Amino acid sequence: MDKRLVSGADFVRQWQATECTLESSIAHTRDGKPVLHWHVPVDYLHGEPKYLIGWPRITLVIKDPKDRDWNGWEYLQAWIYCDTTRDALPAAEPASLTVQSPDRAHAMHMTLSELAKGKWALISIPLSQLSGTGDVRMVQFNISESRYHHLDQVDFYIADLSLVRYAQPTILRLAAESQFAYCDDGYVPVRFELRGVAPGQTAQVACELLREGHVVAALTGKAAPGANRLAIDVSKAKLGEGEYELQARIGNTAAVVGPPIKLVQSPWQ
Repeated sequence: MDKRLVSGADFVRQWQATECTLESSIAHTRDGKPVLHWHVPVDYLHGEPKYLIGWPRITLVIKDPKDRDWNGWEYLQAWIYCDTTRDALPAAEPASLTVQSPDRAHAMHMTLSELAKGKWALISIPLSQLSGTGDVRMVQFNISESRYHHLDQVDFYIADLSLVRYAQPTILRLAAESQFAYCDDGYVPVRFELRGVAPGQTAQVACELLREGHVVAALTGKAAPGANRLAIDVSKAKLGEGEYELQARIGNTAAVVGPPIKLVQSPWQ
């Protein structure tokens, strides 16, 4: 994976902390290097005047135009470790992440449900969910105090907040549109995601349908970055009932294998 750091422990001064604190720390670290330590003292009585039970948050405003350009990157990722005086984090919405591109009207809001007390969790958000990646101006983490109890203490340790992408063309989530099909269907539609290809570029993807290790139908087509759909022509293959394998590859790379497909006799045959 290629990676570009968005914020590390050295970036503390670039963040704004509201109803909470932020500092560099080695209390919890994945590789011995300092991380961002976000500490939240939940307080129902002394918050912002209009919202005493509010939204403690840390905000990174991206000022440099070149840092705002996230085009060509595929995911926003971070490792986050949580500790709290509670027995466990709230089941619903332990914390949230907001990315503005470029403003509040074009913001992406994500609930970080992967977080758990006493564990490192990888947060990986596809940038395809953003309305645009060419002008990203703000990243914000927050909690909703209403999800917590008064005087709870919550600590988040954030490592390697980064933009990442596959360094080479890569097929993900390969599967037929349906796990079942009729023997006399003319096509087997296949869906997959393509990563590691620059915007505006394509890659040649070969999809194959196999029975007991032998290719019975195949298709090679162009695929663009993101979600793709190709349909393998099986009209002349005279396929019988049974289970078939699905695989796809790019060039001479190892094949990616999808879930099996079961063909059944058509009621119209």
